Amino acid sequence: MDGFTDMAMKLVENILLVISLLKETLAYALEGEPMLKESLELLWKGLIGGSAWMGFLGYSLYGVGIDYNFATEVCEAFGYGYYVIDGMNYIVAFA
Repeated sequence: MDGFTDMAMKLVENILLVISLLKETLAYALEGEPMLKESLELLWKGLIGGSAWMGFLGYSLYGVGIDYNFATEVCEAFGYGYYVIDGMNYIVAFA
């Protein structure tokens, strides 16, 4: 189940790439203010963590697939989705 939630959070982080770059720039600018930097990091983790429900939804789809014998197809579909998300992470690794 952790893999599904990790995949959902990585997807949202890739979608919010511009905001992520802005957040990193602000965090770098706030080096002298550790409390503000920490609050910015916690705000970002909360924004990204709010997408974990998509991972739980994917896992519930997989669980239904186990009951109705289509879990292999669901697993393959999420596997291909992971390849796409991993490729997006590789492309934006500079950030």
